[in-house]
Amino acid sequence: MRRLVTFASIAAAAACGRSAHAPPPAPSNTPAATAIEPEPVATPSPPPDEPRAPAEPPPPPSPPYLAGTWASACMPGATKGTSTQLTATITDATWVLAVDAFRDPACRTHAAQLRTEGAYALEAPSSVVAGAWDARIDFAQRTLTVDDAATAKAMAKICKLGARPRPKQAVDVLARGCPGLQVHPVATCAADHDVVALVGGALQLGVRPPDNDLCTAARRPTALAPTLALALVLPSQGAPLCDAYYRRTVDFAACPALPLDTKRAMADARAAMMAAAAGMTPAQRAQMEPACQSATDALTSALAGIGC
Repeated sequence: MRRLVTFASIAAAAACGRSAHAPPPAPSNTPAATAIEPEPVATPSPPPDEPRAPAEPPPPPSPPYLAGTWASACMPGATKGTSTQLTATITDATWVLAVDAFRDPACRTHAAQLRTEGAYALEAPSSVVAGAWDARIDFAQRTLTVDDAATAKAMAKICKLGARPRPKQAVDVLARGCPGLQVHPVATCAADHDVVALVGGALQLGVRPPDNDLCTAARRPTALAPTLALALVLPSQGAPLCDAYYRRTVDFAACPALPLDTKRAMADARAAMMAAAAGMTPAQRAQMEPACQSATDALTSALAGIGC
């Protein structure tokens, strides 16, 4: 971060003089000298202003850097007494979304998982949702896995599978979809056209319509859904100040003023730091905390300096 410090200096001068009554000059026969006016000196005209080069336009905003594993909180499920949790595992090129269903309201007793995988692209800043990006998430694979016979029976009916899936064995539902879950066949819905943003350190997605149809750009959401906020999974290492630093780096990944490569380098450095700390003793990790606090302060100052 560059800090520009401008110093201003002010100077003032004052002059004063005295006046006295001088005696009159002595009379003289010599004619008084004729005063000669000096010839005016031509003052050169200032050179014309040189043409200035046009200011370079600011670089376009960069998309958020999303690589990592992001998880939602435990959310209410489709039926009373059940719950759901979302986990997005994202690389530079692929997006894997796992929707896990639980038979209890606290996300403890797992029942089934719907897993979707494909390439994705952050296409452009959203013209509708401030701070968000238009995203296209392709569907290349989609599987359903159930944990037990009772769930298999229910899912066979909900998804119109024909035959009950076997527990713990993934069933391909890409082509058929699942009508009861509003999951569309890939032939009619090859991708989601969503909006994504990093807000307050969390990955947020768009508000989904009741029919779950984001299959075309015209169906793209016009607002973010706070209930679809996913936090970057950063396991605590028992050093609170270092844990706080790791979380603060997510704001770095969101800053539109920073190049994408810079964001990627920060994420790589965070991963390397966490890997090194994982091999340390608790006492060694505690010794890192002053450095982590300094790093957090420096990062906060740097982000403020570039408007993030």
